[in-house]
Amino acid sequence: MMRLRTLVAAGVLAFLVSFIAFMPASVALSIAGPRGLAYASATGSLWQMTLSDAAIAGVPLGTLQIEPSAVAFLTGGMDADISFSGGDFSGRLTVADAEAGYALTDVRLVMDSDGRIGRLPLLGAVAINSDRIVLTDQGGCADGSVRLRSDMLARSFGNMGGEAPILAGPVRCDGGAFVYGLEGGNRVAVLKAGGRWQPGQPLVLDVVVTTDKGTPVPSDLQSALEFAGLRAEPDGWRGQLSLDSF
Repeated sequence: MMRLRTLVAAGVLAFLVSFIAFMPASVALSIAGPRGLAYASATGSLWQMTLSDAAIAGVPLGTLQIEPSAVAFLTGGMDADISFSGGDFSGRLTVADAEAGYALTDVRLVMDSDGRIGRLPLLGAVAINSDRIVLTDQGGCADGSVRLRSDMLARSFGNMGGEAPILAGPVRCDGGAFVYGLEGGNRVAVLKAGGRWQPGQPLVLDVVVTTDKGTPVPSDLQSALEFAGLRAEPDGWRGQLSLDSF
């Protein structure tokens, strides 16, 4: 009798292991998929899945290659390596459950930017790098920081002494908000942009452009800064600009 029970138990265990090992990606996602995730199709298995035309919170992500941790899946948690391609993002990161929401680690992403700051277009790419940042379920920032580097001002301010400025700096978490501190420029002018943003609110940046008094400022640059909505002052230009979605 014991032998029969042992065989039955072994058979059930083998079935469960086989079921999990070959579980379709669509079934796995229906059991433990992240909140707010949408996709056109899911192929592969629990161990390696591909999502096409994926989006989360309405942000298009393109094609996702996901390699979840089996241990996290079996215990009802989340821990997965994710690669992005073909959408607004390219690159990779690791996502895992955190007390406040989701922890993103080893973030190495590039995002296409297509928006406006004030009345000027922002076109280019934004590199996003972080060792660890924790996001809340509502999209807020609970802990950690990222570093941004972008050429999105090149089209609007590429006439700054003939050199396209690169805007870079940290974005850190503070009380659920994202706090920006970005800077870029060249031999003619330096631009600094700082601000505080929470989900559901407009992102308004305090922008200061300073120039070297001994360096002549091209008239087309002066026109661009004033067109953006900055006011001229003795040592440069300053003002608050609203950053539209990009």
